[in-house]
Amino acid sequence: MLATQFPMVNAYARAALMHRNAARVLLEACPRQGVSLLATEVIYLCGYVVECGLKALLMTHTPPRRHEEMLNRFKSPREIGHDLERIAVELEQRNVNLPSEHRQIVRRIRRLWSPELQYKAANRPTGLATELFQDANDFYRWVTGGKTNG
Repeated sequence: MLATQFPMVNAYARAALMHRNAARVLLEACPRQGVSLLATEVIYLCGYVVECGLKALLMTHTPPRRHEEMLNRFKSPREIGHDLERIAVELEQRNVNLPSEHRQIVRRIRRLWSPELQYKAANRPTGLATELFQDANDFYRWVTGGKTNG
């Protein structure tokens, strides 16, 4: 469960929700079958749903006096940046083990997503975007304790 009394935990949880909701809207606009540029945007946003969820969880398990330091590590590509696997390792070091199905979601998203996807305009399968949205949505619900909206 997230420690929502901390401002940065709340900020990351809200960002995850925002990205999830935007991905849902774009997915609804995708053709049911085939490929679409919108599917690429869905995949892009799904990566941020998982990233922000992981960061909210990590901030929950970081002592408040070290939140500023952790934020700086998030901003540094040499430290954590957007590295989903690195965030998961940081969580494990704090004895926070993701359930296997959510660890698999992190791995699947990590394989198909990067922040650079925003520069790679290409048609991608709507089916893949649908699967990743379901994964990201499941992950978001788990991280937030089942919340489905803000």
